[in-house]
Amino acid sequence: MTPGPTERADAGPAAAAGPAPGGAAVRWSATTGTTVDTGRWLRRAPLSASLVGNRLVLSAEGPRPFRRVLPATAVRQAVYNHVTGELAFPRGPDSTATGRQADPAGDTAADLPGLQLDPLAARTLLELVAHES
Repeated sequence: MTPGPTERADAGPAAAAGPAPGGAAVRWSATTGTTVDTGRWLRRAPLSASLVGNRLVLSAEGPRPFRRVLPATAVRQAVYNHVTGELAFPRGPDSTATGRQADPAGDTAADLPGLQLDPLAARTLLELVAHES
């Protein structure tokens, strides 16, 4: 059984590294219940999410680290499903049937898994992004 998502001010790799380049502060950080393949033999790595400045940074450590940076506009379009406990990002019109984005930069939400977050953490994230504009 995996531990539930936690929300802490000092959680995640982005917070451990201190301020982001350009002086942006980590405004929110949580370890999600979502796991991704990072090249480990027997298990998947937990995905950490951090709101740095006006971008959402998703990361997981492993032999093949997972890194995605989403602009605030992509997070504003996200929808929280209270039944599954998942923050889902909308698929773009240029995503293929497999859900992979044609753009290799990976800066859009088309190839992202849903984030397993508890309701309070998801609401906090969505409100921080909504009040920033």
